[in-house]
Amino acid sequence: MKNKNSITLVLLGDIAAGKGTQAKILAKTYKLKYIGVGDFSRKMARKNSSFTRINKGVLAPSDAVQSYLKSQISKLKTNQGVLVDGGKMPAEARLIRDLLRKQKRRVLVIYLNLSHKESFRRTAGRLKHQGRADDTPQALRNRIKYYRLVYSKTVRFWQKQGVLRRVSGLGTVESATQRLKGIINKYCGDN
Repeated sequence: MKNKNSITLVLLGDIAAGKGTQAKILAKTYKLKYIGVGDFSRKMARKNSSFTRINKGVLAPSDAVQSYLKSQISKLKTNQGVLVDGGKMPAEARLIRDLLRKQKRRVLVIYLNLSHKESFRRTAGRLKHQGRADDTPQALRNRIKYYRLVYSKTVRFWQKQGVLRRVSGLGTVESATQRLKGIINKYCGDN
């Protein structure tokens, strides 16, 4: 099996697919450095007016996200495992690929998918419990629009690279984690 310390993952996912939750579980399980684009964007939205648009369901400014990604990925040590949670814009995906390629890393990109119906159901549940600023009905409509117009291009980009695997986000957190671990363990054994 491949050295777990050299695992290089990029995790993408549909709205409310549990990507953030799964990213943190996987980073802890495999002892990976966690680079969270969504966490960075929400933190910046609390103190930087150009980021407050994410509360309306609009993607964070890509130039700032790219700067964050570049600074975080460039700090990786040789053979240090990493999980990049996000990178929704095609330019962000190209940057991630280029930076990781320079480090001679073999990348696995996992897309956690859900139907739109399930995304709506889960988001409605979050509205009642968590009240995330980007889960209002208008923000959700904006996010779906961006997913269709922009995020789909990012997914196609990774597909063309031959490194994208799709995993269902349905079911419990534990069942989704098991499916993800199966893909990762196969990736570790393939090298």
